[in-house]
Amino acid sequence: MKKLLSMILVLSTVLSITSCKYEEDDIWDQSAAERIESLSKSYAQTLKDSKGGWAMEYYPTNTSTEVIGNGYLIMAKFNENNTVATGMKNVFSNNNYISDFSTWEINKDQGPVLSFSSYNNCIHVFADPYDLPFTGNSENEINEEGKGAQGDYEFMMVDVPSDGDHVLLKGKKRGTYIRLIPVPEGTDFKTYIEDCQTITADLFPESNEFSYTLYMGSDEDGNDVRLSTYDFGTGLPTIFPYGTDRIMTGEVNPFLITKRNGKYYLRFRDELEYQKDNETKKFREYEYNEENDNFVSVDYPECTIEGIDISSFVNEQLEKGTLWKINGNTNASEFYKNLYAKINEDIQSLKGANLTGLTLLKLNGKLRFRVSYKKGNFPGMINFDFANYTLEDGIFTTSESIAESAEGTTLLQSSTALQTLFATWKQTNTIRASKTKFNPNTIRIVNNDDAEKWVDLIK
Repeated sequence: MKKLLSMILVLSTVLSITSCKYEEDDIWDQSAAERIESLSKSYAQTLKDSKGGWAMEYYPTNTSTEVIGNGYLIMAKFNENNTVATGMKNVFSNNNYISDFSTWEINKDQGPVLSFSSYNNCIHVFADPYDLPFTGNSENEINEEGKGAQGDYEFMMVDVPSDGDHVLLKGKKRGTYIRLIPVPEGTDFKTYIEDCQTITADLFPESNEFSYTLYMGSDEDGNDVRLSTYDFGTGLPTIFPYGTDRIMTGEVNPFLITKRNGKYYLRFRDELEYQKDNETKKFREYEYNEENDNFVSVDYPECTIEGIDISSFVNEQLEKGTLWKINGNTNASEFYKNLYAKINEDIQSLKGANLTGLTLLKLNGKLRFRVSYKKGNFPGMINFDFANYTLEDGIFTTSESIAESAEGTTLLQSSTALQTLFATWKQTNTIRASKTKFNPNTIRIVNNDDAEKWVDLIK
């Protein structure tokens, strides 16, 4: 019987606050009011005990709509005198870092409620009922007057462990779950935010065409159970069962990346749920494994987020006509920098021109190597074709190069640098992502016999 993967994104229902929680008189000697008072003091102390402050994973709403569904990183330091220092850098601050200073308190409602009790530019801007100036355009006007970003500035405190490992809040009006995680004493808020934003942009650039894979483990037959993703770069990725139509089956699940103990963590706003053999796995947070270049679930190590298969990606791009380029500013080892400089000298000698770039492309079924140059205002090129090449499982080799023209033959005969480059590519090389499989817009060719022979190619 064909097994069905059921993937549902749901909000965690941890520790919901209800009035009955505080009214069971037979359980505690204290009255409900006394218990709330005691909890409020304890929770306030936990907030103050983090000497470096907290990173707040703030979500204005539970929707999937940009920008009110996106996550925002806000820093907060709660002081003894009931003042709070905050900082953020996002579209609501015109993408500039801003900080503010206001008051805070724990209100005693049906349970402790954290309130930013005087106006704070890093918090109340999400709750102000104004028209957001950065949404819509002249052709598609969006007016949020009276609604704004629909966020909260008062939060029910639903989970506050005594060890201060985290604090889980819930927006009093919108019901969005928001987590605080402590940061080390001396943390510079601006540096912390920009660090997290940089790693997010490196892994998931805004102009992101890539689909990643969420591995949820394996079924009873040992087959991988997979989910696909779409549009990670917006911060509002769609997650859907592998092989299905994302429009019909996908759910949007925003995320934020934070840093603690020197490691980066990706946490989705909503839980991922996977059911297998009457067991339900619920999880939402992953740790970035730099060595393996993937994200690993903190709850289920067999559940990972994987980037792009580089061999398949490069081959697909070559078939689409993508040009992979090397130029004078390309990141490269000294070996390749010297080759590039010498090929430039050879072009100057042969053509009286300057080398402008080296390019790999695919044309008429063959892998082509192009030497581009410019003489005055006039560009030119000399092409070489490889009769065969292989790129499988990251391993790249080429056959003998063939000049397309007589001047190509002359250049190859006279340029020992070009001969050396082609001889290097006839050896076994590895093609991998330059930085990360999540963003392979730059790839790296590394010689398997000499790791100092490497060069980056830019799409």
